[in-house]
Amino acid sequence: MAVATAIDTTNVVTKDDLAHELALVRAEMAAMKHELIAAFRGELISAVNAQTKSLLFTIVSTAVFFAGALLTAVWLG
Repeated sequence: MAVATAIDTTNVVTKDDLAHELALVRAEMAAMKHELIAAFRGELISAVNAQTKSLLFTIVSTAVFFAGALLTAVWLG
């Protein structure tokens, strides 16, 4: 008959230990999710602002050009 060896119970993981570790991992993932969303939102806002400024400059420049062309055409007759 085989003799069962003694088990060191200090290294045994319980369901409660696993549940606690899972809760910690989920909390870390939630925090990382919010950090990623904040970073993405900041980059997106920055990109939109940069494009808005250049688009506004282009529209104003085009309007001034066509207004000048129209005034020149009217003045020349």
